[in-house]
Formats: sequence, C-alpha cells, structure tokens
Amino acid sequence: MPLATSLTSTKAALLSFNGKINDGVVRFLNSSEDAKTLVPLLEIAGTRHIHEEYQRVAKLTGSSDASVSNAAFTALSGVA
Repeated sequence: MPLATSLTSTKAALLSFNGKINDGVVRFLNSSEDAKTLVPLLEIAGTRHIHEEYQRVAKLTGSSDASVSNAAFTALSGVA
C-alpha cells in the first residue's frame, strides 16, 4: 500500500475513532518535522479541537513547506 493511501486511511480511522487520541496526536505532532506526517496530523488536531496544540500549530504557519503552512493555517481555527 502506498504511503499516501496509508496516511489517508490512518487519518480517516483516527477521525472516526470515538476514543481519546489527543495524547498520541500531540506526541507525534511535536516530534515530527516531515510534511507527509505533519499535514494529516494538523488536520486531525484542527478537526478534533486539540486546543493544547495551538502554539505548535501557530508556529507551523511559518513553515517553509507550503503544504504544512497551509494545513497549519486551516487547523488554527480548530485549535484556537
């Protein structure tokens, strides 16, 4: 399975999961620098309203990677 398909499936599963995933998302969001990982994590953080990630998301709006920066700007309203 290609990585993009795997990440999309994983993101969909996490978004539909009814349990507590915030700690895991926070841990991975704070330790990752890879755009392929950060973009779906930012989408999850924004959708799941993980407010404790506001500072990290705000910082990532200044990313030199446009996909990360765009995802961070989109996620800001959800984590604010």
